[in-house]
Amino acid sequence: MNEDIEQRSPYDAIACLVITVDRDQTIRQVNRFGLQLLGYERHGELVGATLGSILAANETQRAGLARLLHVPDGKPASRCEVDLKRRDGSRLALSLLLLPERHAESCERTQ
Repeated sequence: MNEDIEQRSPYDAIACLVITVDRDQTIRQVNRFGLQLLGYERHGELVGATLGSILAANETQRAGLARLLHVPDGKPASRCEVDLKRRDGSRLALSLLLLPERHAESCERTQ
């Protein structure tokens, strides 16, 4: 991804972790606050990696999250609790709000 484009992301203006993933659970975007929270310095350290690479979860939890990530259009958002691995190996407990792709795109256009 182009660093200049990432700097203009509307998600960089908010003080909460935002990670966008595709249907294969590949990380496509992380906002600056998220990078700092997870201990990373550059987008390239996470973009292109799988969400599973930063999950501190057992296989059952990973499978449950994978099912939630395939939210069909028109379905309301889902929440789940997960632990993410920070760069230094420590864990960070989070509540995730999972949005269908179409909903997430419309949120991005309105900001």
